[in-house]
Amino acid sequence: MGDILSELGNEFWAAKIYKIGKIAQNSDAACAKQFLGCLGGMGSLNDYIWCAGSDRLFKLLDRGYASAKSLQR
Repeated sequence: MGDILSELGNEFWAAKIYKIGKIAQNSDAACAKQFLGCLGGMGSLNDYIWCAGSDRLFKLLDRGYASAKSLQR
């Protein structure tokens, strides 16, 4: 997802996603919390992806959300 965001010129969200990926190597729960925290509110990753209209990003976001929610349980 970070690579696609970078390709679209959104280095802010790309950097956050890369950072979350590094956290995932050490702690699934912390990764899930960080990822889910990017999804709410104005200016969120959700907002950017909806505006970008990228099917690849929609699919990755959906998969990431499902994975993060399952890790929280």
